[in-house]
Amino acid sequence: EVTPSGGEDVVVTVAANSATDDFGNTGPEEAVTATAAWDPVTVILTASPPEVVEGGTITVDVTLSAALPNPVTIDLTYTDVTTEPADYDPLEQITISAGALTGTGDLVTNDDDIAELTETFTLVLGNLPTGLIPGDPSSVDLTILDDGDIPPPAEVSLFVDPAEVDEGGAVTVELTLSETLTADVVVPLSYPPGGTAETGDYVVLEEVTISSGQTVGTGQITTVQDMDVDDETFTVALGSLPPELAAGRETSQTVTIRDIYPPEVRIVSATPNPVDEGDALTVTVELAELLLTDVAIPLELNGITADAQDYQAPPPVQVEIEAGDTRGTYQVSIIQDAVAEDDETFTVAFGALPDVVVAGDPSEIEVTITDDDVVGIEAPPSVSVIEGGSATFDISLTSVPLDAVTVTLTGYSGTDLTPSPLSFLFAPGNWNQSQQVTLAAAEDIDFADDEVMLTLAANGGEYTGVTDRVIVTITDNDAPGIDAPALVTIAEGGTRDLPVALATQPSGDVTVTFPFTMGDLMIAPTRALVFSPGDWNVPQAITLAAKEDDDFADDREEITLTANGGGYVGVTRLVEVMIADDDTPAIVAEPEVTMEEGGTYPLGVRLLAQPSGSVAVALIGHVGTDLSLDQNLLTFTTTNWSIPQTVTLTAAEDDQDFEEDHVELLLTASGGGYDNVTHQTRVKITDNDVSVGPLTLSIYDQRESEDAGTLHLQVELSHKTDQTVSVQYATADVEAEGGSDYTESRGLVIFAPGATRGTIVIDLTDDNILEEAERFEVTLSSPSNAIIARGTGTGTILDNDGGAHLWIDDAVASEDEGEVKFRVVLSQPQLQMISASYQTQDGTAKAGEDYEASSGVVMLSPGTTETLIAVPLLNNSFDWGEENFSVILVSSRQAEITKKIGVATIQETTAIEEEVLEAYVVRFVRTYSSQIVDAVSERIRSGRMISACGASARAEMAQLWYTASSWEPSLGELLAGCRISMTAPSGGFSLWGRGAFRQFDGQGTDGLTLDGEVATGMLGVDYRWHRVLAGVLLGHSQGDGSFEAVQQSGAVTAGLTGIYPYVSYVQSGWELWMSGGFGWGQAEVSDLTGDLISRFGAMGIQGSLVQTSLVGLNYHGDVLLTDAEIADHDVMAEVYRFRAGVEANAKISDGLRPYVVANVRQDGGNAETGTGLEFGGGIRVAYPAWRLRGQVHTQGLVMHTEEAFSEWGFSGTLQVGTELEGFMMRLRPSWGRGQGMQMYRQQTMLD
Repeated sequence: EVTPSGGEDVVVTVAANSATDDFGNTGPEEAVTATAAWDPVTVILTASPPEVVEGGTITVDVTLSAALPNPVTIDLTYTDVTTEPADYDPLEQITISAGALTGTGDLVTNDDDIAELTETFTLVLGNLPTGLIPGDPSSVDLTILDDGDIPPPAEVSLFVDPAEVDEGGAVTVELTLSETLTADVVVPLSYPPGGTAETGDYVVLEEVTISSGQTVGTGQITTVQDMDVDDETFTVALGSLPPELAAGRETSQTVTIRDIYPPEVRIVSATPNPVDEGDALTVTVELAELLLTDVAIPLELNGITADAQDYQAPPPVQVEIEAGDTRGTYQVSIIQDAVAEDDETFTVAFGALPDVVVAGDPSEIEVTITDDDVVGIEAPPSVSVIEGGSATFDISLTSVPLDAVTVTLTGYSGTDLTPSPLSFLFAPGNWNQSQQVTLAAAEDIDFADDEVMLTLAANGGEYTGVTDRVIVTITDNDAPGIDAPALVTIAEGGTRDLPVALATQPSGDVTVTFPFTMGDLMIAPTRALVFSPGDWNVPQAITLAAKEDDDFADDREEITLTANGGGYVGVTRLVEVMIADDDTPAIVAEPEVTMEEGGTYPLGVRLLAQPSGSVAVALIGHVGTDLSLDQNLLTFTTTNWSIPQTVTLTAAEDDQDFEEDHVELLLTASGGGYDNVTHQTRVKITDNDVSVGPLTLSIYDQRESEDAGTLHLQVELSHKTDQTVSVQYATADVEAEGGSDYTESRGLVIFAPGATRGTIVIDLTDDNILEEAERFEVTLSSPSNAIIARGTGTGTILDNDGGAHLWIDDAVASEDEGEVKFRVVLSQPQLQMISASYQTQDGTAKAGEDYEASSGVVMLSPGTTETLIAVPLLNNSFDWGEENFSVILVSSRQAEITKKIGVATIQETTAIEEEVLEAYVVRFVRTYSSQIVDAVSERIRSGRMISACGASARAEMAQLWYTASSWEPSLGELLAGCRISMTAPSGGFSLWGRGAFRQFDGQGTDGLTLDGEVATGMLGVDYRWHRVLAGVLLGHSQGDGSFEAVQQSGAVTAGLTGIYPYVSYVQSGWELWMSGGFGWGQAEVSDLTGDLISRFGAMGIQGSLVQTSLVGLNYHGDVLLTDAEIADHDVMAEVYRFRAGVEANAKISDGLRPYVVANVRQDGGNAETGTGLEFGGGIRVAYPAWRLRGQVHTQGLVMHTEEAFSEWGFSGTLQVGTELEGFMMRLRPSWGRGQGMQMYRQQTMLD
């Protein structure tokens, strides 16, 4: 081991093989060199204070990083900045003693009695001895303050409160100045070593700030709570003070941190206490004070009368209390032992507590375990057993017995009950294993339930004397009942006996009553049946008779037999009677009809039996022939099913041939129980043309099921002949195979003279093979005395072996759904694609109006059995009720169509009242808006017709308002002669009124008929200023009308009050006007009422083409837009109208001017649309002397593109005032002269 000294490293080298160990071995094999490095010692230079008033002393400290074994002298040097050598006495050296770390010396500054600035210089470590190096800091900047310029510093003293504090508490540090300062000062604090507290025992306060103008500053030192138990101390002192401060009397204080005594811990509770077997016990432990760390409190459980197996304490047996909390819990499981015993006790106490806590009170709690086991027999309280049957129940013990226990059964003797076995043995090993008791109940003759109370008695050990009871109810199976069949079937029009007896012997006479008639059923005898205790089981007969009816549906009736007396009170029996109908659904029509080409034939169609609902009968097979029908779909109801409906058959003239035509007309029914019912009418159309062409032969196609045995193909001559005609025929395979599907055949068809029809019969084979429809052909050849027109006929064999059957279902949709979907169903999945062609056919619904006509092919992929045909619905008008149309499955080669027609019912989604309300209201607002437009237009026109007051009129005025200059009126005379006005000479107010009445009628293609009348009263006031007229019109309209739609009719009313501002501008020869407004009111249809809101806007132009004193020709035009809204019923509609016309007028006298008007109009919106022509006329009356004007006008719609639309009305107008005068107040001059403008003047005859 080598220790370097003197600041130099020591190098040690061991030569190769120069060392020997204790065994004589030498080494190392090669030389080894090691260096012991010198660890240098650093030197640190400090001085305090760094600023000193001249004459003061600075303490200089030199500190080593490690003590040296010998004394060492450190040289100091100085660098003047602003000082001079005379300002201080230099300290040249500081010696550090051996083993010491620090050496100290004093640097004394000189008081030179010279007032000068602050001076600075730097103290620096000089050349250091070997082994020492400079540390940081190695120099210090020092300042000498002149005592002639700087006031003496304020003294600062340090105090603490309290000097002793508990762990976790706070100490207030207070610094006090001897005088206030003009600026904030920060005082650093220091914590000299020497105390027992460590830095982690408190939070260091670095500094305290004393605000300007204050003498006190404070701060807090917070102590930290720890886990040790000793008191601790630390010192807080002033640090390096700033120049403006000096240390006062108190510069440091010692603080004692008192350790808190360990907190107490106690057992707060053990709940529940007492605790039942099988429950859990919760032990709660609480600390008196918070701890800063987690603590585990061990517990001990000690039995008093309880054993360790009575409870279970899962390890670790301790309560965990988290840091910052004061409570913790622990759970003890109490064992369910099934032993009936006394209550037991045990204690819960603390184990060995950790040092951080001490035991408080209580530290132990006694717990009682309540035993819930009782000595008893476990058995059900009650058991039921049916008379003549058996039942079981289980028994066991409720707790472990101390010895063997025997349970015996008693209480059954003398009853209908027999239990077995009668005793049971239980031991401590099988006490809770159930043992079964079997109960047997004997039959008896009564029908009352019996009740037996069984007693179960235990014997042995602590169970001796323990009993239990089980109540056994024997349910009687001899309940009183009426013995009669539940279902009886009778043929319609037939009779049948219903046997009735009692099920059990009654206690007395029993009377059985029943109704004597019910629906289609008559019952005899018309008296009740009586049964006695002696003949209760001897059947008595009731005779049932079923009436004949018209329908073909089976009827069902229910007969209730009611018993009374002999213990049978309230006993009933329901017997269902099915009346098998003997009617069959069928279509009744002529099987064959012969009619002449160009003629018609009334084909009557009815049903054979009453349907259960509406039945649609479609007629098909005539398309593409010379036969046409006036209707293709008939509808029968439950009330008109037997009344024939006529289909008019019309045979077209063909003029192309001379042969008879044959049409197979197929009538197919659906609905009302008539699904798939068909009827075929063969229509023969005889040709009325004279034959000039050759005699021809034709063969026709035929279809037949393979189980029919034969298939008949018709061969016909074009017309009769007096010669014998013959033709050969032969069969040929298509899909059908001769020999397996049909019998191949060839032969000769012979027509005797006069005959026109022959038949070829082909035998069919019923092969029991599931297959598609198959075809073969029969070809004509080698005719004699005729030529062949149609030489090949196709025979189609339909499979009857569970083959594919196709049908289409009826459908129902509302018009707002947009489409109706028909379900096409295949009877069973197929391995091939199934297709069928289809087309729509009108009923009451029309293609293009109510739905889109559709046709095509519907496909069912292999393995599928359903698909849909969707037909779009149209909703462009009101239908007012349900309508129907059909989709017809025309043909399918792969499957037999068993129901060809699907009937679609289109339901109207909106109540008729709502539709009528919308239809009427839009016409009402159109009418009242037209009346407003006419009124405003006429008011504008009348404003331009200025009439001067003639001399005669003035004379009348003078008589009315006598204006002699000598007249001195009384107050009454004055008021009677006044007219009121707010009019300046250049303009005037006018008050005018108008009444209008107009009727309208309309009928749509949708079956709705509306008529109405609208009366409107209007009152307007306006003001004209030069070329501008502005005013406002107040109007009220009342409308009444009626409607008819489908089979409904009713009244409709509407009322509306509105306000309508208007303005016009006049130029030479023309005037432009505008108006708008808003109205509100109510509308009502039947019981449907809604609040009506209407908005209105209009504008127009009018002017003169020709105007003389005698005649005038004027033009006018206007645009009207109005709407109606009834929010309660979602009604929103609008209408508009463009109108242009001319007016011609002529003067009869000064006050009378008749006129005529012609207008062209274009209507649009939600009411009638199109172009119309109006004519009207009237007379205008003017009486200037009274400032009165009036007009009577009538106008009507003489034609319109909506043919059913008509409209006419009349109106009248009254206006008071003129353009220059309205209501005026004229006062005599004696009332004084006005200022500014003349509001009055005396009226004379000259005026």
